[in-house]
Amino acid sequence: MTAAVAKDGGFAIVCLPQARPITVDLTRLSRSTDHEVRVAWFDPTTGESTRGNGSPFPPKTNRELIPPGKNALGDKDWVLILESVASAIPHKSGLGESAPR
Repeated sequence: MTAAVAKDGGFAIVCLPQARPITVDLTRLSRSTDHEVRVAWFDPTTGESTRGNGSPFPPKTNRELIPPGKNALGDKDWVLILESVASAIPHKSGLGESAPR
């Protein structure tokens, strides 16, 4: 397995030669407290990606991520793409209204 993380924590990429569960520290991918981590599995044989089950995740814990099985050619290699994105959950201001984004 080979992995790289952007210096600002905005994204990471993990190349898996075998389809096996991995545990990722999502706290390393949070650019701010109002960001979540979006996960996608990229099939290197087709160039298509599939959203990770349950994604996006809050960046507060370790998360076990499981590849979707064999890729389109029946091989076990996958690329995991993780991206810090603005949360879809509205944040409240002190007045009980949604704060502007």
